[in-house]
Amino acid sequence: MDTVSSPPVTSRPVRSNPGATQRTGLPLSLIAALTLLGLALRVLRLNWQPLWWDEGYSIYFATEPLARMLNLTAHDIHPPLYYALLHLWTGPIGAPTPVQARLLSVLIGASALPVMAWLAHVLFPGRVRIAWLATIFLLLSPIHLFYSQEVRMYGLAMVLGMLATGQLWRWRRRPTRGAALLSVVWAQAALYTIYYSALLLLAHALWVVWTLRAQRARLVRGLALFGVIGVGFLPWLLYAGPKLVGYVGDKVLADQDRPLGPLAYTVRHLIALVRGHLLPDDPQAATLLTWLGVATLLAVVTTVITFFVMRRRDAGAASAAVGQQEAVRLDAPAALLVFILVPAIVAFLLNLRLPFFPDGGERLLLFILPYFLLLIAVAATATWTQWRLGRVTTLLLVACGALGVYTFYATPRYTARDYRPIIGQVVQSGKAGDTFFAIFPWQVGYWRAYVPPAQQAEIGGPDAVLVAEGALTWGPEVRMALDDALQRGAVWFPAPLSFGSTLHGEIEAYLQNHAVNLENRWYSTTTRLSAWQPLPRPETTPVGVDFGPVRLDEAGVTPDVVASTNAPVAVRLGWSGDDNGDDDLVVTLRLTDAAGRTWTSRDYAPLGLLRADDETAGGETAGLIIPVGLPPDTYRIRAGVAVSGTGQLILPPAATATTDPLVDVGTVSVTLPDTVQARARLPIRTPVEPPETREGLAFLGYAGVEAHDDVTAGTELRLRIFMQNRVEAPPARHIFVSLLDRNDGGVAGWEGWTLPQYPTETWAPDALVQVPVEFFLPATVAPGDYRLITGLLDPATGAKSEPVELGELTVRQRPISLDAPSPATPLEPPPRFGTHADLIGYDLAQEDGALTLTLHWRVQQTLLPPHQIFVHLDAPDGTTVAQDDGPPRTGDGEAPTGSWLPGEYLSTRHRVTVPDTDTPLTLRIGLYNPDGNVRLPVTVQGAPRGDAVEIPLSGQ
Repeated sequence: MDTVSSPPVTSRPVRSNPGATQRTGLPLSLIAALTLLGLALRVLRLNWQPLWWDEGYSIYFATEPLARMLNLTAHDIHPPLYYALLHLWTGPIGAPTPVQARLLSVLIGASALPVMAWLAHVLFPGRVRIAWLATIFLLLSPIHLFYSQEVRMYGLAMVLGMLATGQLWRWRRRPTRGAALLSVVWAQAALYTIYYSALLLLAHALWVVWTLRAQRARLVRGLALFGVIGVGFLPWLLYAGPKLVGYVGDKVLADQDRPLGPLAYTVRHLIALVRGHLLPDDPQAATLLTWLGVATLLAVVTTVITFFVMRRRDAGAASAAVGQQEAVRLDAPAALLVFILVPAIVAFLLNLRLPFFPDGGERLLLFILPYFLLLIAVAATATWTQWRLGRVTTLLLVACGALGVYTFYATPRYTARDYRPIIGQVVQSGKAGDTFFAIFPWQVGYWRAYVPPAQQAEIGGPDAVLVAEGALTWGPEVRMALDDALQRGAVWFPAPLSFGSTLHGEIEAYLQNHAVNLENRWYSTTTRLSAWQPLPRPETTPVGVDFGPVRLDEAGVTPDVVASTNAPVAVRLGWSGDDNGDDDLVVTLRLTDAAGRTWTSRDYAPLGLLRADDETAGGETAGLIIPVGLPPDTYRIRAGVAVSGTGQLILPPAATATTDPLVDVGTVSVTLPDTVQARARLPIRTPVEPPETREGLAFLGYAGVEAHDDVTAGTELRLRIFMQNRVEAPPARHIFVSLLDRNDGGVAGWEGWTLPQYPTETWAPDALVQVPVEFFLPATVAPGDYRLITGLLDPATGAKSEPVELGELTVRQRPISLDAPSPATPLEPPPRFGTHADLIGYDLAQEDGALTLTLHWRVQQTLLPPHQIFVHLDAPDGTTVAQDDGPPRTGDGEAPTGSWLPGEYLSTRHRVTVPDTDTPLTLRIGLYNPDGNVRLPVTVQGAPRGDAVEIPLSGQ
């Protein structure tokens, strides 16, 4: 049996030589190794998880001037020390990136490991196993790892609490001025970090009173220490107390949390302390960690109870050896219990009176974690050979910690609150003078973290503006802030929809009646980004295009000349029809060039969403941003109507497969900007870092497909290469793009120049240019990973520059079948479409007022450019009453005709709604090229049969 207590309870004497006790602790080399290991474990993937609200608050407070920060934190739920440290930490750079901010928490978290080893040595000198186990437990603690990366103060409060405990224990053993001073300093620092540190100091005070109750003089000196701590905290308490009381009352009232019962409160904290906050996304892994956590928790409770039962049994012998009074006052395990239970019980009572317990609320008591782990280490050491209980508990706790660490690094968090794509969109599409309009301080914190000062200086705007401190209701202050922002440029408003406030709706309603909407995009179910700017209302001209449910009567665009600086144009659309404003209809706007290439677009729904109060019936105005890097040219703005959910564009009721679903509503001449534009304005999806320059022309990155994305053999690869001129007189150059296999063999590629009106030799210095590239991947490309490269091509000599690596793409093959199907209705002889495919039969069924049609094809050769299948249900006069047009789809997914291989069979699926009519109807089936809407001819045994296969329907 190995019982554990603090000297002089054990038979080991208290050593008077500090050097001797030091030599019996953990070796410094081992402490250093564990600290470095802990640092390495905590510094991983610092930029993976997004910031969340509280971290945004931390950065907002820390990036304000110190005097203002003190005023702000007086209204916050935490005091200012951590924010001041973060302010000093990021002082030289002005505002931290998420990595820089989290690095402070990482260093604080890593420092907890040597402090834990020191605290174990102070409480249990010479007990190396206790120090070793406690430090290992903290090293692998999932909840400590969690707060070692979070931009919050909980890890700091824990370290300061440990230091205060250790110095108080040293003073209790030997009342020196140094120990007393350090105890006061660390305790006050803990109080200035989180208010809940007062609960730990209360436990300290109760322990001092109990252990010194028979020594009046020392008790008075001990209480004086806590008096000094209180006096040191009194100025802040007087300054912030009244504000804090009001803040807490308002927060409890606003959040409406229910108090936790004793069982729920205890279980939640124990689970968090043992396995952390997180569970893996994988159900099996989540089940494993859940049950491992339960087993570990049961083992911990059993081990601790067993340890105290053993101590009670041996209490008589210990008392006889050293005296009952000395045993009480130096009982470190009992002190650990006090430091755990007193804060937990008082915090539970506060929970009953002031219920506030959000997800992860256990963090407020993170400072008891070291005492919890130390107590487990003490109990495990004492029961190491007693039924090997200590060993089992240690193994379970280590295993649970290791799985918790894996979960921490493998589980995405805050995905619905991720502002990185939102702020990236604002930076990309915004311009100088624009405003990022925030109604919460944490939104400003996000902006400052994701747009650090260097980038802010480069782009020149937008600027983040907080409408007002605590202004969560509509009023003159908010309205004036909006008016000021609209006078400067566009207002980008990230509406947080999960807080139950009506303010975001009132802001958007005001903007809709005073500006034109440029963007309206949902990033999650709780966040929508909109952008607004005052623009002249366009003059309209008649259009008269019938889209079935609605009719576009008139349209107009202004201005008709605009620079490619993210400047917007206003597009006015006048609708009529019974379904005007139908939630099922989506409006699409596209900016296209003469070749039909789309350069930018936007969709919004429902139709009528952007109608202002002063609009005429059926009229609405939408903004379209002209992006940076757009080559100078005259572009068409086109509009269409699509079905929500499917995105399928609606054709007029009398349409044929050759009808264009988009209509021209205006033109705009795009000119070059007068000033140099920032690189961050380009919609680069995969950057080349650092940019690589060839003959003065830099390759910045590309878009169109993400690096490591899957692309299907036989489909078109549409890329946008982003370039910048970095010389005064650039050469005349084209570009090449190649897809290379692992042996550097080319499997697909393109070379040439798609901007004849804007050759490279005309580019101004620092000009940013988007260069479109499109080419098809052969259907025979083997699946695997390929390298995408680009470079310059001299059109005069054909010489190529050294290539620039863009990234890797994964090519996949669509599932292929070489087995002939057995159609319910075979077609003999089969009709052939062009020279590419035979329709060998079909399956047809009618259910719930719709036809379900399966077409069985035998491929003769690959069909490029990609064609689509039309299935029309026509009346005797040729009118199409229902249709299903689109790219081929099989049971395995999309099957574009460019991926069809000679000799394969495939079965495409279609569904057509049947109108309620007695008129005989006919199905007409064919293939057409959507670019020009040209149908393939049909032949049967070489004889022409028009451009469609007809299937008469019976029983209509």
